Amino acid sequence: MVKVMKVAKFMDWGGKEAVMMQHILEEARRLGPVPKDAAGEYADKEDILIESVNMAMESHPSLFQLIGRDQAEVMYENHRNHARFMANVFLLNNYELLARTVPWVYRSYHSRGFSYEYFPVELRAWKEAVRVHLTPEHSIAMIGIYDWLIAKHENMILLAKEE
Repeated sequence: MVKVMKVAKFMDWGGKEAVMMQHILEEARRLGPVPKDAAGEYADKEDILIESVNMAMESHPSLFQLIGRDQAEVMYENHRNHARFMANVFLLNNYELLARTVPWVYRSYHSRGFSYEYFPVELRAWKEAVRVHLTPEHSIAMIGIYDWLIAKHENMILLAKEE
């Protein structure tokens, strides 16, 4: 019961946060669709995408400032979860789900010691992995989604801070 209430809570903002979330949801609904074959390629190449992101993050000069000490396994877990979640978002073209989930992800990982600045660095790594490992005609729509997420970073922080 507690988990259900927490999930419902993260989707129920009040005041200015409600207005911000409504605006983000409207934008999310206007994001272009990812073709099914592109979503399939993302899912098929999930392992190589994860490995590429892991390598990019491991080599980042500020890694410990972004994730804290002894947090590499948590970061790797996040990358696995991200790949699975995004494969479904792309398959379903459900960007409202994405927009509602990202503040919770920010809040969850921030509570585990991750800096909010981890997220744009990670998202740029995903964007680059998609660009490098997927065919150009498939990667273009997904890169647009990652660009949107990066552009909404400050909004996601504000929403994540609301309980």
